[in-house]
Amino acid sequence: PEAALTVAAGNRAALLVTATRADFGGALRFGASGLPAGVTVTGEAMHESVGQLPLVFEASAEAAPAGALVELVGETVDPALGVRGGLSQSIDLVKYENNPFYSVSVDRLAVAVARPAPLRVDVDPPAVPMVRMGSMVLPVRVQRAEGFNGPITVRMLWNPPGIGSGTLELPPDKSEGGLPLNAARNAAVGTWKIALTATTDGGGAPIEVATSLVPLQVAEPFVEFAVQKSRTEQGKGVEVVVKVTQRTPFDGEIQAQLLGLPGKVAAAPLPVTKDTQELKYALDVPPDAPPGEHN
Repeated sequence: PEAALTVAAGNRAALLVTATRADFGGALRFGASGLPAGVTVTGEAMHESVGQLPLVFEASAEAAPAGALVELVGETVDPALGVRGGLSQSIDLVKYENNPFYSVSVDRLAVAVARPAPLRVDVDPPAVPMVRMGSMVLPVRVQRAEGFNGPITVRMLWNPPGIGSGTLELPPDKSEGGLPLNAARNAAVGTWKIALTATTDGGGAPIEVATSLVPLQVAEPFVEFAVQKSRTEQGKGVEVVVKVTQRTPFDGEIQAQLLGLPGKVAAAPLPVTKDTQELKYALDVPPDAPPGEHN
């Protein structure tokens, strides 16, 4: 399983490649030779700051069941460096108490073309950037073959630096859903190519397909909020002031909502434009609002 890939006819499969650089730096690009008939591979250049990259293999609808031992090659994008390397994968054949007992090293990737799969998965590129300290939901669509109603698990094959992702579970009666993403304060700004995989039970063995590579743009926040401390008593309303720092100019209007308010305490959302410097929320605090400190 560590050095093998199955691509269903008329579908896609994804592979996560790890590259180890020694005594050099820079971006890398990858290619594969000796693929089975009807199979192609796509992948962006691996940024110099990372050591992993998703590659997507796609088989045409006419591709016949076949297999091949494929040469996977990585090389520097900068021709002046002239560094080139191939696959080196250690496979444990025998384990004793979960420790490797007998292993072999291979330099080829086993690629097979299989019969058509009962599902296909797609995701659209996000229309807006993912911002640092922000969150997003990727809309996922699964095409089910007639008669297929098995559960499906969708996840990201690889997360760009500083990006976290959840898992989408689609029950038998669902073919659409959202995969949650979140970005840390130090998420790497830029455009990254991502791929999602969808897995289902194939009757004794999992069937896995993948999306195409889609761009995910990570950007600085449009605005930053700083909530000022406030205090009140039960039954007395209070105003909460929020300082707004403009980071990236934007058109239109944002609706800013206070989250984490105490139970029974409410505040209406307020509009934010590129000129907003401060927000003032009028909180309605009923007499039975829970006392204590609330963040």
